[in-house]
Amino acid sequence: MDDGYDCKKYFGRYISIISRNLFYYISKEMNDIGIGKIDFEVLVLLYDREGICQEGIVSILKLDKMTVAKSIKKLTEMEYIIKVKDREDKRKSSIYLTNKGLKIKEKICCVKKEINDIFLKDFNETEIELFTKLLYKISKNAVDEISETKC
Repeated sequence: MDDGYDCKKYFGRYISIISRNLFYYISKEMNDIGIGKIDFEVLVLLYDREGICQEGIVSILKLDKMTVAKSIKKLTEMEYIIKVKDREDKRKSSIYLTNKGLKIKEKICCVKKEINDIFLKDFNETEIELFTKLLYKISKNAVDEISETKC
């Protein structure tokens, strides 16, 4: 049956290839300090928004609560971060980097830059800007249409 859909335009396989290689690269580069992909993303966020609460991390990274909780627990046990209870609402905690967490910032920022350099090789600034806008739209559509309807 020909429904007019061109399977060559299915981009999911390309996103899958990018995702697998991103996971692999982060694992390879961060393995020596025990940081995985989710931990990496949490730390990157904390370098920009230290003191954010766990719910804020869930919201910004679009991850489920359990995944973020596991990463926070691991990073706390590894002494990269600490949780500080809110004085007014004891159910809330703000998350801060420790000195140990700050010491690996340079390595994490370097890996972030290397990822961009590898993945965006041969792109000009206009292409990078357009690509970033398109990825944002795709991500938003995925979150709005798929993540919100999970069973």
